[in-house]
Amino acid sequence: MNVQGVIEPGDPGASANLPGVLLKVDSGSVEYGAQKSDSHEYFFDGKVLKSRIVFRRLNMSQVSADKLLELINNDAGIKEVFLQKLFDADLEDEIFFELEKRAHSLPVELKEIMSAEYEERPLSPGEVGWICIKTENQLPYVLSREAINKKWVPPENYSALPKNIRSKIPTEFHYWLKKSDSERIAIRDALVEAMKKEEVKLPVEVNKLSEIDARFVLQKQTFENDDEGEYQREISDDDEFYDVRIDVGAGKLLRIRVADNPIENQGNEIQAVVAPENDKDRMNFEGEVEPGAPMNPSKEYSSEISIIDSGKCSIIDKRQGYFEIVFGGDELKGTWVVEQISDAENNQWLMKQTELSPDETTEKRQVEITKVNKKLRLVTGVVLKPEDRDAHNDIYSEDVIRQAAHDFVANYNETTAIGFMHADFSKKLLLVESYVAPMPMQINGRDVPKGAWVITVKVLDDEIWQKVLNKEIRAFSIGGLATAIPG
Repeated sequence: MNVQGVIEPGDPGASANLPGVLLKVDSGSVEYGAQKSDSHEYFFDGKVLKSRIVFRRLNMSQVSADKLLELINNDAGIKEVFLQKLFDADLEDEIFFELEKRAHSLPVELKEIMSAEYEERPLSPGEVGWICIKTENQLPYVLSREAINKKWVPPENYSALPKNIRSKIPTEFHYWLKKSDSERIAIRDALVEAMKKEEVKLPVEVNKLSEIDARFVLQKQTFENDDEGEYQREISDDDEFYDVRIDVGAGKLLRIRVADNPIENQGNEIQAVVAPENDKDRMNFEGEVEPGAPMNPSKEYSSEISIIDSGKCSIIDKRQGYFEIVFGGDELKGTWVVEQISDAENNQWLMKQTELSPDETTEKRQVEITKVNKKLRLVTGVVLKPEDRDAHNDIYSEDVIRQAAHDFVANYNETTAIGFMHADFSKKLLLVESYVAPMPMQINGRDVPKGAWVITVKVLDDEIWQKVLNKEIRAFSIGGLATAIPG
């Protein structure tokens, strides 16, 4: 660590025949961040080097690693994948996936190298190398969207945060002090949500590189009648389909081709194919397209393209085989998921809106809290009782309650969640128990009938817990979709 100056030939730091020269250009402290088998994160605090640094292992030969670095510097799409997937064990697969999508536009020599590399993998241990990345985004990995999506959290008593960030985190969000992975994950997720809402202010920005603000257009393409079946379409045998084109920057478009109009199919899964495009002018095109022209896959029949909606959108989640997009058009609105069918071939995807359909009814019903454990901050209550008439004059059978309870747990953290006042789902409450009473029983001296749905919640937030103790909060309130059956 303290060696400087000229090193004689043959000594460590010099070659066999020539001397070496070591110069100290900086010094200071370093703190450890996320540590994985193929990626290591550090926070340097020197006089010159003050940055988040990531060392990433690449299972590639040197020639393709060099080409990869060219791509990272020159291709916005590859750079985005690389910077967001530094800690992903499948980073190379993600990059090859991106390369395959744009193979038609890559230089011939690069296609040949990448193709050979892909066919020869897995590579021998001798071909493993590491690269060092000084990241633009200073957000620690543990607070990133990727870490949340993958439910990654460091072990107990290790925060993976530098001191300048760790010291400013309120006590209730000290996730690293919890023993169980589930508790650490829940509290870390709650911290990130509080950062997004600016309830907790730290010297970093959350998801700086994760969300992509963009512009979209929804176009309808209609073909002449193709009675002879000359044109085998990608997703439909009908004479029309719809393209959602998204301008993702750097002259690149993301095209989502769907079989049906998404505006008219809210709540339904729509068959789709996804592909990149390089011609930004397609976003504004309307009119007739001659057979064989770039936007017309048919060599025999002309087609007509019209724009039916456009506006702003945000890609809030993007990973291999998955996009989550919020549309803000006049008619195409809300959050949609576009997901590749895992066992399908030939680029088959499904597109579906994740928000509630306007035709569905949202039911909310309050249920009195049955038991409070002050020592463990646990709150227990009966969510639903069979054949018990609620404030809406509705009743629920034991079978319906059982199905609701099982679906809630099966889809927890995906389409169901525990929240505060039907609005705050920032992990201030942690679901620790959920069950259907197998027989008549009592909880804290109160009767619970067979078939009742019971849950226990751990309160992580100090303010909410105080309201429970003060009896300002006296009940659970269940919200969900219900289809009423007359009778």
